[in-house]
Amino acid sequence: MTHTDPQAEALRAAATTTMRGLSRTYALRGALALALGIVALFWPEQSLSLLLRIAGVFLILDGAATLFGARGRAGARADTGSGIVGLIVGLVLLILPATSLKLAFFLIGVWALVTAGSYLASWWQMPKAYPDRDAARNAGLLAALVGLVLVIWPGTGLVLTGWGIALAAFAIAATMFFLAAKFRGAKTRLFEGGRRP
Repeated sequence: MTHTDPQAEALRAAATTTMRGLSRTYALRGALALALGIVALFWPEQSLSLLLRIAGVFLILDGAATLFGARGRAGARADTGSGIVGLIVGLVLLILPATSLKLAFFLIGVWALVTAGSYLASWWQMPKAYPDRDAARNAGLLAALVGLVLVIWPGTGLVLTGWGIALAAFAIAATMFFLAAKFRGAKTRLFEGGRRP
């Protein structure tokens, strides 16, 4: 005869319910990511139009935060310029995403170049002993490289972004399905009282 502790059984039941919910949630998230990946791979213009609207909202919020953070701070002229350009580019992407995706990538390239200038100006003004000085320089150089590519060849942004979205979505879907399977297995082990199936 096996003696079962009511508290342990209640905890096991609660954990089983939680694991079941997590498994379903991750499976649903995986299915949504898989659908996004398929859309981005086969219909990149529709997915890019939505992505550009989201990027527009981000740039508006980022520009506003940059302007708010630069307010009243000495030497914040570069940040103010970056914030204004971010707001303008964000508004264009939000209001006119379908007019020209190449124009949108060109504008994102311009924003990246202005942001690169801001990072490089910060790097130049930092004391040499400052620990994050090299990180500011590297971020500025990377942003300048991305900005130049998008300004000179804005069409590359279309293809690479579509592929990037699809690959990221497929990787996220695989991760979500893996987690769903792990939680399903944990739920089974908990339900059976700790014994492996």
